[in-house]
Amino acid sequence: MDLDECRVRSLCQHACRNTEGSYQCLCPSGYRLLPSGKNCQDINECEEDGIECGPGQMCFNTRGSYQCVDTPCPATYRQGSSPG
Repeated sequence: MDLDECRVRSLCQHACRNTEGSYQCLCPSGYRLLPSGKNCQDINECEEDGIECGPGQMCFNTRGSYQCVDTPCPATYRQGSSPG
């Protein structure tokens, strides 16, 4: 008979799935499991997925996701050709 390790004690930071003879930790969308196999880390989609926002916008990482934010130039500036 398989022991449900997930019910015995809190083994994972987020969610636990019982497997035959063991268990597996799960993370919510936008997070990855660290090498320890127990804790979750936020994924920086802006850096890792190369998110390209629209003109005049910058990508900002948020917990579990990202957001494209308008970044208009100040009144005395004009936008150059390079991003940001």
